[in-house]
Amino acid sequence: MRRLAPRPPRLLLALLLGASAALLPPPARADLPPPEGTKFVSYRFVVHGSAAFPDHVVLVFPWSLSDGAPTTEYKLVPDGEPVRVGRRVMATPHLHAMRKADHDEWRAGIERYPTPEALEQLFAGPKVIDCGVDLNPRFSLESSDPSDEIVDHFRVTALSDTACALESIEAPATPTDAPVRAPEPREPAEVATPPETESSCRVASPVPAAPLALLAFGALLLARRRRA
Repeated sequence: MRRLAPRPPRLLLALLLGASAALLPPPARADLPPPEGTKFVSYRFVVHGSAAFPDHVVLVFPWSLSDGAPTTEYKLVPDGEPVRVGRRVMATPHLHAMRKADHDEWRAGIERYPTPEALEQLFAGPKVIDCGVDLNPRFSLESSDPSDEIVDHFRVTALSDTACALESIEAPATPTDAPVRAPEPREPAEVATPPETESSCRVASPVPAAPLALLAFGALLLARRRRA
């Protein structure tokens, strides 16, 4: 009679299955649709006025364009240009400043794009100035809203080696937003009569009809008296 091999304990099987599951990559998760009556939109922000401080740069960290896997990056913020923020940033995006020369020197010492560890070290260091502004990315609007993005605007009010201050502002008016004024009505210009010259053609004024009739009547009476 053949003897059956002993079965492994259930606890051992559970541990093996758990370990196998932990080694497998997580399944991809698609974004859930927006709540009813809303739609997904993109988010951007604009910093105005930094060009008035050419010795410094404005940066956003953490930052990412990713709408999939979360990442931690940073970006130089150009003056007056919209910067998009993805939906998968590891933490709340924050605005900072830095001397341009210090940033250029730090960036030149990195062969590739900086790692999250290098970024954490930089922005925790003394050369980065905190501007005290947390961004508030929003990615949904009412379905009836005609906009396809949300944009926040900020203006630099102070920027030095030791201080950075920004304020939230409304979107600046663009030339196309300015009201169109109708042209004011103008009075018709008087047409000047050119002066007469020797070469100008003059039209003789007609003789009134009444004096001609009197002359003809007088000539007729004179002719009758002579006949008589």
